[in-house]
Amino acid sequence: MDDCKEKKLPLEIVENIINVVDDKKTLKACALACSYFQRNCQRRLFWDFEISCDRDDAAFQEGGLIHTIVHTNLDTNVVSLIRYLKIENRYGVWGMYGGGKAIDHMLGGFIKKLTALEKLDVRGAGLELRHGELVNGLITVLQLSSLRELKLASLEFFPIQIILWGQSLRRVEFKRVMFVPSIVPGGLKKPLISPSLEELKMDNRKNGCSILGLDLLSSALGQAAFTKLKKLHLEYRESEGDRPSDIDRLLSACQSSLEDLNLFLTHDGMLQISMLAALTEHEFPAYKYNKEYAQSIRLSRMTSLRRFSTHVYVTTRDGYLEEEHPFRFLRDLFLECSPTLESIHLLCFHRFGDAGDQNIPEVSGWSELDRVLMSCPGLREISVVVCCTQCTPDQRAAHQGVYDLPMVIRARNIKFERQFTDVSYELNISLTTRQLSF
Repeated sequence: MDDCKEKKLPLEIVENIINVVDDKKTLKACALACSYFQRNCQRRLFWDFEISCDRDDAAFQEGGLIHTIVHTNLDTNVVSLIRYLKIENRYGVWGMYGGGKAIDHMLGGFIKKLTALEKLDVRGAGLELRHGELVNGLITVLQLSSLRELKLASLEFFPIQIILWGQSLRRVEFKRVMFVPSIVPGGLKKPLISPSLEELKMDNRKNGCSILGLDLLSSALGQAAFTKLKKLHLEYRESEGDRPSDIDRLLSACQSSLEDLNLFLTHDGMLQISMLAALTEHEFPAYKYNKEYAQSIRLSRMTSLRRFSTHVYVTTRDGYLEEEHPFRFLRDLFLECSPTLESIHLLCFHRFGDAGDQNIPEVSGWSELDRVLMSCPGLREISVVVCCTQCTPDQRAAHQGVYDLPMVIRARNIKFERQFTDVSYELNISLTTRQLSF
């Protein structure tokens, strides 16, 4: 720094030089140069902080960063600099005394000391949420006024009710999380004010919506967390998805505020449900199952809805759609449409049932949808992505004549976009989910 002063190098230039450094090894070296560099480099180093329990258990050993912060008072600078924290433990830790329980105990103590966290990302089946210290740590950090975003992924036995302590949370994402009914730690009072969530993204695992209803939506405090929800993304890849009534309870809580709804419901699960019904000697009519989902969504009650996205699975045999085809689901869904709905986005997975199937499928189901969309008063844009997996070139070409909406386009002058692809299922749903999601 003395050399900098002699050359009269402005501090603003020095700060800009440090700000463009994007390598942590270089930042660590700069931090050792002088106290001024140290403060600026530490801010960059700890702003976005990651704890990987699988790859770096040394941080939990004596002398490691996590161990030192938990067991000493030398935490003033570091914990105040962390804004985004990612904790990952995919496989568990076996290389230290106490194993996973000791790791989770220190993680709980570490996150309790954070003072300015804005975003928290916790993932990995190796984390033992049944240990009280980690749950207590999460409850403590959720109460920070600075914390706006929470992302949880690949967790087991997560007590969903603890998100109610996140009074300042605005965005919550659950990905492959197995929920359990919440058990409030002894001596801890329930929060008096719930968060005002604006965005919720959740996929289906172990009936997540059912537990959401039992643990949160069954109380006035829990319902209040969703009354200002603007963006909702629900994804169901498992055929044993939640009941339509569970979706209805969630949508009822946010029906006046919701602007963007993205539902990836499972439609190919209908056949598996029918097989299960045959084995258990119970009847679950496939079309009734589909219609119940449409009725539970009830777009007409959503007074602020602007954008709706969903996907369907379409299978033809001998050129004709199967009896319980998903176009009926879409028709029932839009029969009573929200007057504010402006944009509809559909992802269709269309496959022919047999290799020798006819190349030109019937279009009556899609034509019904064309007529129904005429009754959507505010509609301005429709986009359709068709994934033609396992189809011949002639069959893919035939889809051009199926996925068309001539009536609504001519009558309403609506912007209509189509995209046809033969990308594999997993890749396509991954890419298109990002396109259609918020």
